[in-house]
Amino acid sequence: MDSTHINGTLPNSGTENLRVRSERNVLRGLVQMPLDAWPQASVLRPADFLHYSAGFETIAFLITSYLKDGLRPVMSQAVLSSDIGIGADLAAELFEVAHVSTFTDGLAAVLNRPLMNGELMRIGKVANRCESIAESDAGIADEVVVRSFAGIDASELSSYATQEADWLVQDVFTIDEPLLVGARSKGCKTLQLTDLAVAVTSGTPWMNAFEVPKRRKVLFITGEANYRRIAKHIDKACRVRGLDFNDLTGFLRIEAVDFPCLPRLADQESIRADIERHEIDVVVIDPLYRGLSGLDSSRLSEMGDAIKSFQAACQPACMVLSHHVIKSAAREYGNPPQLEDMTGAGIAESCGQWWLVGRNTKYEWDWKHDLCVQYGGREGQGGGRRILFNEYDWTFQVDAWHEYTQQAREEVVQRRHEARLEGDERKRAAARMLILKAVRNVKTPQSKSSIRESCGAVQSDFRIVFPELLQEMTLVQRPYRDALNRLQAVGYLLKDYVAEYDKKEADAVEKQITQEMVVDAG
Repeated sequence: MDSTHINGTLPNSGTENLRVRSERNVLRGLVQMPLDAWPQASVLRPADFLHYSAGFETIAFLITSYLKDGLRPVMSQAVLSSDIGIGADLAAELFEVAHVSTFTDGLAAVLNRPLMNGELMRIGKVANRCESIAESDAGIADEVVVRSFAGIDASELSSYATQEADWLVQDVFTIDEPLLVGARSKGCKTLQLTDLAVAVTSGTPWMNAFEVPKRRKVLFITGEANYRRIAKHIDKACRVRGLDFNDLTGFLRIEAVDFPCLPRLADQESIRADIERHEIDVVVIDPLYRGLSGLDSSRLSEMGDAIKSFQAACQPACMVLSHHVIKSAAREYGNPPQLEDMTGAGIAESCGQWWLVGRNTKYEWDWKHDLCVQYGGREGQGGGRRILFNEYDWTFQVDAWHEYTQQAREEVVQRRHEARLEGDERKRAAARMLILKAVRNVKTPQSKSSIRESCGAVQSDFRIVFPELLQEMTLVQRPYRDALNRLQAVGYLLKDYVAEYDKKEADAVEKQITQEMVVDAG
């Protein structure tokens, strides 16, 4: 078999279409080759395939399992059990596989159409089912498993109706539904999950706000932190609770080197064995995208199948997935993201409860985070929170979202009121300057109307500022004579001119009296 099609540069062409066809041809050659030649193909690795790495893993699993354990009768049982979720035509082809003389000939027929259509996830489902049957009931693998979909009688539902939820975090997360933790950039997903892991494994409140009913064992798989980084976070979360690493012995496990590929059968088996061996109650996958390598994120069936199959491998443990939101949602401040804001298809639909985190303000690289959260689930729980998290000293302040929004609305109203007052002050200050300019140019009293007309101030502002000038004695009332030399009782004069004006008026009166006396004497 020529492996140049999948290693290095493609011969004679660099186009993507040729790459896809070449990989399909290699896979078709693998399933048609004689069984005794299969070990020679073991030099191939999933990383050699850009488009069909999952398909190669599935084919390798099927063939090596047949060589090792004899898988043909198991495949017959898998097809007849109606538990694969594939089309009727493909099921019929698989049934034929169980009765052909050579396994690889039949497998080639089964793979032919999916290879041409690029639908290798269906074969992955078949392999999953075959493997589970082979392990759980290898002694009677050739017996047909018949299931019923008739359900139970309504009278038997009463006991379920009265069952209480088993809360992982009281009234926030249950233990029997997969949990999605979605957040924008700098939404502190890993930090909140770290505190959740310490809270659950120690039986202490999460973020010092949410009750954890009982201690449980947690496996935390992180792909965004090394052991040193995650250890520092756990140390902070422990210290703020008065704990240390020894208090979590036997309850918290961390994996910061290897990361599982969710649709990979071998990884599903590995996580299943790890959960059983260590009696794990909660499995944290942070972040989800690291485990979806090779999948088309826009295809609901591929993404949903991968998550559901990995969830099945994790059961009875609760699976917690950390994921990112789309860029448009990440740019919005002051509102938590929605489920439809998650990147990729089928992710929100695969989880029965959620914790979605946004930011109220931009992160200023000061270790302080102002977060907004909305959460909910199929148990009917739901709500919103504002979280002030100081990453440096690992302290949380959690407030009800409606209280925060009410406070925020009141602050907005107050800021608007203050801005309006400030604007009014600026307008009145301007009116004051205009009035003072108008009276400064005239050293004799003027009527109020003449001052208003000459200054040009807005009437509403003039009505407020003019009395203030009188009250503070910047303007002084004095009688005056109008243009027709008629004496008017009240005019208005700048206080700086009052002394001069009063002296002038007194001199004028004295002069008039003197003249009258002269006339009388004559």
